[in-house]
Amino acid sequence: MVEERAEGGGFGFGLSVFNRWRFENRFKRRGVGATGGPRASTLRLGTGRRLDPSPRWLKPKGGYTMVVLLSATTSERNAWAGRVALQSRSGLFLSLVGLCLLSSFLGARPSHSQYMYLDSNGDGVSTPDDTLRALGEVTIVSLWLDTSRSKDGTTAMCATDGGTHSINSYEAILEAIGGEVAFQNYVNLQTSMATSFGQSSTTTEFHVGHGGGGINHAGLHNLGTVEVVGLSGAPTLAIASSSTLNATFMTSFGSRCPGADNDNTMKLGTDWFDVDGCDPAFGAGSAPLITAPSSVIVREDDPITMRAQVTPANALDQPVVSVLGLPNGVTSVMGLRSEDGRQAVRIYGLAPASQGQSDMRIVTWKVATDSLSDSTITRLRVASSGDTEAALVGRIKSVVMKHYIHGMPRSTARALGRRASPILAGYLRDDQYRPYWSNIAGAIGFVGDTAYFDTLRSFIWDRFDGTVDDATFRAARIAQASMSVMATASARVRAYLIRTAEPEAWSSLSWGSRVAPSLGLGDALAPMSVQALANTDHEEAEAYLSDPARLQIMDGMRFDRAAAFEANREVRKSGFPAAWDRKDRSLGRLK
Repeated sequence: MVEERAEGGGFGFGLSVFNRWRFENRFKRRGVGATGGPRASTLRLGTGRRLDPSPRWLKPKGGYTMVVLLSATTSERNAWAGRVALQSRSGLFLSLVGLCLLSSFLGARPSHSQYMYLDSNGDGVSTPDDTLRALGEVTIVSLWLDTSRSKDGTTAMCATDGGTHSINSYEAILEAIGGEVAFQNYVNLQTSMATSFGQSSTTTEFHVGHGGGGINHAGLHNLGTVEVVGLSGAPTLAIASSSTLNATFMTSFGSRCPGADNDNTMKLGTDWFDVDGCDPAFGAGSAPLITAPSSVIVREDDPITMRAQVTPANALDQPVVSVLGLPNGVTSVMGLRSEDGRQAVRIYGLAPASQGQSDMRIVTWKVATDSLSDSTITRLRVASSGDTEAALVGRIKSVVMKHYIHGMPRSTARALGRRASPILAGYLRDDQYRPYWSNIAGAIGFVGDTAYFDTLRSFIWDRFDGTVDDATFRAARIAQASMSVMATASARVRAYLIRTAEPEAWSSLSWGSRVAPSLGLGDALAPMSVQALANTDHEEAEAYLSDPARLQIMDGMRFDRAAAFEANREVRKSGFPAAWDRKDRSLGRLK
């Protein structure tokens, strides 16, 4: 798995008070230049160097001064770490316990995403069970931020220096959609971030922020809790990137990582994109209700994972759901109905190439019964990747060209995205990469671009003759087992997997293996088809695995049919990204 780099080292200290100063200027309108501004100020460093007054260093009143140190020795950085002073002729003295060090002004790219989510049932994770209570009742909602991983479990790395993301401050905007709520009694749970940036709220929006002088390492952080009381309608609670309360409000966190704007502030919608909110109370409306995120931002060629929640007026309704406006190759899947009738609608696929900042798609979700209906929209923005070809190749090799004790993390491989597929296909054709063919074939499958189904199928069926070595045999099995993402989106791939799930289907294969002469190739490869179907989020795969006639075939292969069926139930309940994450963590593939 991708290893996380430890915090600290030569880069030194963070920006904690810099962020706090910036926020206090933004929200409290205090600080440098509050009564006329410094006309002549000097920055003195602990090593004796001095920077003379200049407009490039000191801002006029109402602003803030950002000092950028581009040249310094390690000993000088250590000397500056304790204290840096800005002193003006008017006598204003501001002591900073940390200094923002920026390695460059140019070339910053979005970091690999973090994940912020809301939890209302107290289990600390985001699931379909995170709903608001009935109107008039209090729901305690926890705000969580994982600075170390994205929603799909991929390690989040700083794009500028390759390190992980520390945190010393945060801002969050919550938005009530489809109704009104009261936000009350926010409790900040980050003791190292005791400085409040203030709170603002209406019946549809809430903003909060906190910061402090300490630097917290990358990881999962419970930022705080807020009480939410439904007032009207059937409100959904979402995390938003901007607010009508104030144009300067954002959802973000302060970090040592410079970020896309080189201000050490990691912003939702610019530096990271993954968020999840809370669904409405069940039965909140008299008509069927569909709720979805108001906006989603995804990088071009990256996997798209969106979810809407269908709440019928009663558990006996059978609503019809449609999703319009999806990009080509992106598909919608209905999940299993819960006992109370609620059902998730999941979107899978790969984002198209970005058409620039104006690339906004409107996805329309509709649900209807015989006489009643509901609809909502999601604004899907496709952002530029920012990865150079060299950076992408480096990222691919860091995932597939290594040996894993517990197997390659599937979510990490999937996050490589569409642009990785032709590069991976080239590696699969090249004999020098034979030791890594298993990882390479698996990554092609987990990325899930259906245009590369024939690449995997041909590798298995057409590439070899005679007896293959163990590495090739293992790669062929992995190639077959990794087709679940493609099968979720493609009827052709599902039909292939169902056909090859029977041992007799492999009798025409032109190669053999030393590993499987006694077992037989059919008995060795057919279970890989069953494994792929078990991880396929589609009702056809579910129907196959629950068919009694098929179960007899699996028994004949000495295959654990009960495990396959249960694995598919997990996938159909929560979607394969969440099911993968739980399984990979249980096996030690993810930390």
